[in-house]
Amino acid sequence: MRRIEGKLLLIYFVLITMIVGLIVMGYFIIDGKKKDNLPIMKIVLNDTTLEVINTQSKEEKYVGNRVLIDDDGDMLEYNDVTLSGHGNASWEMGKKSYNLKFKNKVDLLGLGKGKKWVLVSNGFDGTSMRNDLAYYIARLVDSSYKIRGTFVKLMMGDEDLGVYYLVNKIGIDKNSVDLREFDGLLIELDNPYCEAEEKWQRTERIGDCLVLKDVVNDDDFVDASWQDFIKQYNEFEEAVLNQDFIRMSELIDIESWAKYYLIGEFASNPDMYVTSWYLYKDGADDRIHSVLAWDFDTAFGNKNWGDWSEEFYSPTNMMARLEYTFGNDENIIKEDVVGCKYDTGGSIMSPMMCHLIEMPEFREEVIRIYNSTLKNRRDEIIEYIKERANYLRDDIIVNNEKWNLGSFDEEVDYLIWWVEERFKYFDGSYFNRLLENTASEL
Repeated sequence: MRRIEGKLLLIYFVLITMIVGLIVMGYFIIDGKKKDNLPIMKIVLNDTTLEVINTQSKEEKYVGNRVLIDDDGDMLEYNDVTLSGHGNASWEMGKKSYNLKFKNKVDLLGLGKGKKWVLVSNGFDGTSMRNDLAYYIARLVDSSYKIRGTFVKLMMGDEDLGVYYLVNKIGIDKNSVDLREFDGLLIELDNPYCEAEEKWQRTERIGDCLVLKDVVNDDDFVDASWQDFIKQYNEFEEAVLNQDFIRMSELIDIESWAKYYLIGEFASNPDMYVTSWYLYKDGADDRIHSVLAWDFDTAFGNKNWGDWSEEFYSPTNMMARLEYTFGNDENIIKEDVVGCKYDTGGSIMSPMMCHLIEMPEFREEVIRIYNSTLKNRRDEIIEYIKERANYLRDDIIVNNEKWNLGSFDEEVDYLIWWVEERFKYFDGSYFNRLLENTASEL
């Protein structure tokens, strides 16, 4: 009798465990791993149409719009929202990105409060996940990295535009780049597109183009802080070209630049050192810091971007060491005093990192950061890709059919393969080459 009772208790225990397990699994599936629906954002346009917006300059601003968000039955509504275009190359595509500016700071879908938001189209990316993956890796490298995003299905007017990535726009804000000093400012290195901006200047020796993007105090900005930044950057550029490593360390925050280099190199991002490279200085006495990551939709071996060689997309590409020139005729590329290539005024990769890796302390810092943050995270990163793919699959398949972005599952399989191969390369010969050689020797 006791044996029967014991068996029954065991059966009951197993059944209860299975039921609890199913409930827990269901909770996690609903809470982020495999929701039935992505949040739906609908933009009700005021006195304009999507066709008008998409055929005008991205700089045009459309005011008085209404934004509605349905997050699994929870309804949010915002009025008097300003809409404009976003991006450079992506603005020329069918699936375009957009900026949203709210009257007051709002917390959209738990991403933290902000006035300015971006709806990123990921129109080059058959997975739609490369930006999200880069920001995840950036948080692994530095837990203080604040930029996060989430996926939404976007309706504008009466048109279903597919899946977009909603992210707090990069700027001076506690949920983006948190600067506190009165004369703090945010700068973008933007070689191809800077001359279309309001305030820009080329550096003295290399000719990289710096753009003023944001300041701590909009109402009482002192131009002297912008000029102070340019002066300090020119001094840094001179120190780099002269290999004055001590002076370089005094002018920039080596750690943040090494983290930027590591993330960009690991992701093999073709935009790195060309555009969307954000720098900041929090006050007159501060060094120049590098923001870790922004704009990675063409990274991680994305063959949907451009028409370049297989070598460029290879997981064994050395990136800055190869000094790619992005469509410029070789005849107009000049050689500077150390050997890295550049073309003043051309839309090419800045040679700054190519020079900076001449500094032994910089190379050692990159290796230290990799070993302490990413080296043993391959399985974790691959699992993150798989979980996000499982969450997004149904909606991205529809999105890709609409925008002709290929097979989602094949694109995800390729992304996983590429990241695995990149880890093999980094754990193999990459850092040996970085330690044993200088940029001018490769």
